[in-house]
Amino acid sequence: MKNDRTSSFQIDVPAAVLSDLQQRLALTRWANSPEETGWDAGTDARYLRELIRYWQTTHDWHKHETALNQFAHFKSEIDGEPKTLLM
Repeated sequence: MKNDRTSSFQIDVPAAVLSDLQQRLALTRWANSPEETGWDAGTDARYLRELIRYWQTTHDWHKHETALNQFAHFKSEIDGEPKTLLM
């Protein structure tokens, strides 16, 4: 089925979604893992903790959202499947 309709959109993550993410990060239950295993047993626990801390305290979603919205974004349907196109 052919659908020639496309619509533009802007990235706009609601504050409630970002707040929920912060709550989920704060409630992370860390598995017990041996120290100094690095990536040998899966994700490096120390790296993951640092990444979560970064998302909780440093990452500025709105800054990146603004930067991403400098580009054109479109939604369309291709072969019956919804697709997001970034330009």
